[in-house]
Amino acid sequence: MVVRYNWPEVVCTVNEQAEYWQLSTSALTVSLAKADGCILVENAGSPLLWQELESKPYQSREQVTGAATLRLGEHFFGFGERMDFMDQLGKRIYLNVERGSGPKPAVGNKDVLRANYCPVPYFYSTLGYGLFFHTAFPTTWDMGWGHDDRYTFTAERGEMNYYFFQGDLYTVLDRYTDLTGKSPLMPKRAYGLHLGSYSGGTWEHEQYASDDYPATLAEKMRQLGIPFDLIWLDSTWRKFRQGGNDASTFEWRETFKDP
Repeated sequence: MVVRYNWPEVVCTVNEQAEYWQLSTSALTVSLAKADGCILVENAGSPLLWQELESKPYQSREQVTGAATLRLGEHFFGFGERMDFMDQLGKRIYLNVERGSGPKPAVGNKDVLRANYCPVPYFYSTLGYGLFFHTAFPTTWDMGWGHDDRYTFTAERGEMNYYFFQGDLYTVLDRYTDLTGKSPLMPKRAYGLHLGSYSGGTWEHEQYASDDYPATLAEKMRQLGIPFDLIWLDSTWRKFRQGGNDASTFEWRETFKDP
């Protein structure tokens, strides 16, 4: 997922102590413990920013796990597309492309605590840093769910390979996208109000969907003076295999006479 490896040289001072090596720049001081390879990051002239825990004991052939100190007042945002919470403090998160097999709501046929169409193993901390776990394997993140003084991130297989970013939300996001690639801007019309219409039908009520509904909805919005830019037909325009909504033929439903 990393698209850039060529970075400008960083000027730093290296000091060796009895138990660790220390690299210092104008912004950060990074200490590397000799005994277990754990990393400690401090903002220049201020207290601890980030502390890695127990690096070696968390290695195994089947999985790889990192752990870090969870500090008082810290909150976490990110992890790609989610259907559960904005702030993931105190949560256990599983990242994989799936619908999940747990309890599902009345509509949508998704396990909202597990479903993920676009998982991203990256988060931002309100203490002023971000972390990107560079792995394509399914990952589990314990963000204070099991312990209130640490969080962990585990990949089912692969290597312990992560990137650490320092700065406010905008700086961290900018550096993260420098690393993995920046998304181009969409057309201006894409940033207006979107209406998800389901074409008049919803899950388990697909028979009400038709090609008449989007045009009727557009006329109604104009009559009410509500501006909008896009109407989504969403999922019910298509036939579902054997009458269910677990799979689709991607053919127009019979009620779409003239799509």
